[in-house]
Amino acid sequence: MSLGAAAGGRVGLHGLPQAEAFYVGRCGMTRIGPDPNYQDLVYFEYPDGVAARQLTVMELSA
Repeated sequence: MSLGAAAGGRVGLHGLPQAEAFYVGRCGMTRIGPDPNYQDLVYFEYPDGVAARQLTVMELSA
């Protein structure tokens, strides 16, 4: 996770269109929007600290 990279626990990724509902609905990520620098794939992220809390909700570990 980004804690070790001094990014404050933020997590971000580019998702395929068919995965958008999963990232938003199941994972609770924020849809930032298409990234013109990355094949216009939609970028999603968890803001500071949210990733660790969401992993706990999903019964996974950080």
